[in-house]
Amino acid sequence: MKNIPTYRRAANGYARVTINGRDYSLGKFGTKASRQRYDAVIGEFLASGRSKSFGLDRNDLQMSELMLGYIKHATAWYPNGRNSETRRIKLILQEVKTLYSRLTVIEFGPSQFEAIRHRLLSSTNDLSRNYINAQMSRLKRMFRWAAETSVISWEAFYRLKEIKGLQRGRTTAQERQPVKPVCETLVAETLKFCSPIIGDMIRVQLLAGMRPHEICDLTPSMIDRKNNDHWVVTFQKHKTAWRGKTRKVFIGPEAQKILLPYLDRDSNENLFTPKESEAKRRQIANQNRITPDNQGNRPGYSKLTRQRTIAQNHAGNSYCSQSYNKAITYACKKGKLENWSANQLRHLAATKIRSQFGLDVAAAILGHSKVDVTQIYAENDQRKAIEAVRSIG
Repeated sequence: MKNIPTYRRAANGYARVTINGRDYSLGKFGTKASRQRYDAVIGEFLASGRSKSFGLDRNDLQMSELMLGYIKHATAWYPNGRNSETRRIKLILQEVKTLYSRLTVIEFGPSQFEAIRHRLLSSTNDLSRNYINAQMSRLKRMFRWAAETSVISWEAFYRLKEIKGLQRGRTTAQERQPVKPVCETLVAETLKFCSPIIGDMIRVQLLAGMRPHEICDLTPSMIDRKNNDHWVVTFQKHKTAWRGKTRKVFIGPEAQKILLPYLDRDSNENLFTPKESEAKRRQIANQNRITPDNQGNRPGYSKLTRQRTIAQNHAGNSYCSQSYNKAITYACKKGKLENWSANQLRHLAATKIRSQFGLDVAAAILGHSKVDVTQIYAENDQRKAIEAVRSIG
């Protein structure tokens, strides 16, 4: 292993190892006991992730050093993407960095914790109570991780542990409205104004109950097509992968027909790409062109791009949840329809599946290990309740 501090002999005949500028005396040089002590110290150093704070006074560690170590841990432990746990951790630590990066860990207490929370409450982004509580819990989690790995003392964590989150009705933070399933009729109307590729993404997501980022990340290599009656999609990267869980999505015959034309590409290439969608849009626009080909702008250019007033737009090779939602918003605006999000499609799928097949089946299709999570996604089917009370009289 590279860059491991060496076992060496000091002038007094004792073994010694130096880590982060601190000397560790290991006992008489060459003895079995000194070798075992060396292995133990090096093991602790490696377990800390080669932390620059290893061996230092834990109460004198600066918040900047603590945060740097935790970000390194989070990047290796959690998914790392635009909407990932790692990014959310970085967002709250950015707030801490702004106010308290030079503070020592032992100086960071309930008053500083409250100042960070007040900063979130005062944000112009109108953050919800649930979001603020979740972010402050992530800050506590950093202290817990540091205490568990002996980077800081448990005292620093215990001072924050018992601080309660914001309570409903006792805070100025807004309450997050639950996500409702989108109306199926509205989806059908929106499809009329979508590009062909976005339309296919919406149809497949609704049929399979996928998350928005899953339909964006779909590649041919993820799809097992051994069975004709159903395909199996396995996602290696998903929100619960760090817990050792697997995520499988089942594709039925109707969704298979939609996906089939997109499978003629490299195994790791995204099925749905903005580049291809833009090419199809321009092709349709060119076919409907009234201006002669030898006049006006060529495809992909406008007066503004030619004059360099704005940059020419180059479509990418993959969608993300944000760009996918923007495409849906654009279609809604174009059709003068009520706006909705891709996540509402998943809620609609949950409601339909639960209504037809029950809660357990809905949980299995959506990838929930607990049915109470599915309850959040699936609206109660009031129609059945109404029919029941009508029969009862």
